Amino acid sequence: MRVGILGGGQLGVMLAESLYALNAEVALYEPAKGSPAERRLADVTCAAWDDAEALFAFFARCDVVTYESENIPTDPLRALPESEQRKIRPGLHVLEIVQDRVEEKRFCARAGLPTAAFRALEEISELPGAAAELGFPFILKTARGGYDGKGQWRVEGLRDLASLPPLRDHAPGRFVIEEVVDLALEISVIVGRKVLPGGRDAVCAFPVFENDHRDHVLDVTVVPARITEDQAATATGLAVHAARELGVEGLITAEFFLCRSQGQGGAAEVDGLHLRLNEFAPRTHNSGHVTRKSCTLSQFDQLARLLVGLEPGEPLLLPGGYAMAQLLGEVWEAQGREGMLDLTVWNAHPDVLEVNQYGKTAVRTKRKMGHFIARGDDADGAERAARAFRDAISG
Repeated sequence: MRVGILGGGQLGVMLAESLYALNAEVALYEPAKGSPAERRLADVTCAAWDDAEALFAFFARCDVVTYESENIPTDPLRALPESEQRKIRPGLHVLEIVQDRVEEKRFCARAGLPTAAFRALEEISELPGAAAELGFPFILKTARGGYDGKGQWRVEGLRDLASLPPLRDHAPGRFVIEEVVDLALEISVIVGRKVLPGGRDAVCAFPVFENDHRDHVLDVTVVPARITEDQAATATGLAVHAARELGVEGLITAEFFLCRSQGQGGAAEVDGLHLRLNEFAPRTHNSGHVTRKSCTLSQFDQLARLLVGLEPGEPLLLPGGYAMAQLLGEVWEAQGREGMLDLTVWNAHPDVLEVNQYGKTAVRTKRKMGHFIARGDDADGAERAARAFRDAISG
């Protein structure tokens, strides 16, 4: 069996490793030269997304196809024959919903999933009217393409409107404005789902992850999350419900806010906090890297199982606490390096179980260049170990 992966970044490379363990063949499609996949794997097609001939030839070679990013353009995929479109996991309809914040928010409303209050803008000229309806402060977000804090702006009041780049430049496209929530914690839940004969499904969720962001970029993930059992159960239930309502076959990540106050939007109140769904990622997720050492089954192993036709396995949490910390370009800059990091200090940090450098050639601030995973007696100890190691390698 040959599995195709759209995208040649670190997520595709780590998924390929799990697929090889199941004796699957793997092919990747990536437009950019010098990607981690091209540097590490043998079967990589380097062609543009809108290269119809290359894309069709790639799909024709594959039995099933997945993707490592929700920002892949869907028009070239829609141009493929339906027989080829049906190979995509999760389905193309899932990709089209989650890559557009307007469609994602409207899906959540239809599915009864609690979110922050929002207004959808078909064009940026609608912003003043929508702002008057929702009230200040709010977050303005592009409907498409934004990630890691890009494509979003916090708006405190009327005087901020005139200085907003999209309004000032009459930017094309759709936008969303969302109320500002009183955030206590961010968590994520990864769900694997397979549709069985007769329409039944098999669903398994990973333990809930607790996520700490810095400058809108995921910084540290801790498991088990330091929340109550009822909060974890409610978040997991909502994530499973979303996977079913979306018709996911494969993997999906649901990101949640735990808020201190009710706010304007819908929320599931659990043990004094209000749970709201933020967004989806229909793929393996950065917060799920911690599963490579914390669980009996990693997120990559789970997706590999589903892609080759197996039912999802049950990912059990191993004893202790675990923390995954991102290695961004700042660490390379601190060491003054362009290639691989100097990890000499690792010998003095036995609680660090894995250091994964992705092999990217261009070092940039905030660019995800790698990650590592640390273990502790509990979640607090794991987080301390992770932060201490990153401080050490950062000088």
